[in-house]
Amino acid sequence: MDENIESFAKEMDKVYSFHKPKKGESWKDCTIKFLQDKLVEEHLEWLKASSGELTGLNDKDLSAKELVDIANVCMMLYHRLKQPKCAHCDGKGSTTLDCCYRGTGRLLPPGHSGMYGPVKCCACGGKGIL
Repeated sequence: MDENIESFAKEMDKVYSFHKPKKGESWKDCTIKFLQDKLVEEHLEWLKASSGELTGLNDKDLSAKELVDIANVCMMLYHRLKQPKCAHCDGKGSTTLDCCYRGTGRLLPPGHSGMYGPVKCCACGGKGIL
């Protein structure tokens, strides 16, 4: 492995390992949208750190830390997107399948969105992935 990639991966692992006791692997159960929003948040933090908006200086250490945070969120998104999509809800996480209402496995009539609208998929638990 290239030494630059290896040193960056070690930094990613340090940060990931630091947060793991508190957060566990919650990223495997949150929504893709949550991770997308987290990526934007980390990117904005990096922009602020690299422009000096946070400290008044171009803080290279803080800027580099934020890049590691971005990389970790990218890793999480990469692995989540590589997971097979739930065929039950077509990856949407919600469905109007009758089985998700009453466990019958039948489809609701065309155009019918269920008594309360779409509900969390019973096959994937609303994650959209298996």
